[in-house]
Amino acid sequence: MNKKWVAFVCTMILCLAGFVITAQAREAPVAHYTFDDEANLGADSSGLGNDLLPEGSPVYTASGKIGGAVDLDASSWFVRDYYDDGTATGLAFPTGVPAAPAAGNGSYTLSAWALFDIPGDLNCGIVGWGDWDTNLSNVLRVDPDDGVNVMSNYWYRNDLTVSTASPFKDGKWHLLAATYDEATNTRTLYVDGLTVGSDNPGTGHNMAAMNFSVGATRINRNGGGYAQAHSGLLDDVRVYDRALTQSEIGALVPEPGSLVLLVCGGMMLVFFGQKHR
Repeated sequence: MNKKWVAFVCTMILCLAGFVITAQAREAPVAHYTFDDEANLGADSSGLGNDLLPEGSPVYTASGKIGGAVDLDASSWFVRDYYDDGTATGLAFPTGVPAAPAAGNGSYTLSAWALFDIPGDLNCGIVGWGDWDTNLSNVLRVDPDDGVNVMSNYWYRNDLTVSTASPFKDGKWHLLAATYDEATNTRTLYVDGLTVGSDNPGTGHNMAAMNFSVGATRINRNGGGYAQAHSGLLDDVRVYDRALTQSEIGALVPEPGSLVLLVCGGMMLVFFGQKHR
């Protein structure tokens, strides 16, 4: 076979794989933390400059779901505008993140890859912000569970909490996500791209523009300290200012078939490249 034709076929395979992986094209998140930069773990990849500051001792690990990740021990996390003691960091609330007064009841998506160290009674905060008063906060967290997998999109006193049928505290990576669609007044929770619960929470949500954090998701507005801290690994934490669809959430989960196409295409390029030298 003509090696130029072989190269063309292999290139098309790789292009097809890339198309499959990036199918369901999405608008960019307004905050995106990949934890790939060991020298700046809190770096924001959204292009909006929403970098985070570490508290405690977050640890870089190369064993992420997608590249690097951060290892947290329930006493380390990342903050944006306020430290654990309530002192202002000097950084503004993240640009584009839905919050009052501009978009207090706006749509959003919160998502993250998580691997949990401890399966027991911990409020494991993933990402969130707001004031801890009725309907003024917005949090993606895993609740105390007594051995059952419980997650919630927490608004404070008006929460969507779901006990999932399949385990996600099993020592493996799982994609956790929460969305709210303002147009349909629908709030939805996902695990690994699959819907695990939804509701219609009603009006009155008014997320306060304060206390943005990753890895711990509660700070008292008078400086009472963070709680609900995550113990384990986090990777690819994202915040969108719109509700992603289920297919878009699913596109955040790498498809094995797409990865096989990439590997096979690469192997064919190497094989035929060597054979026709």
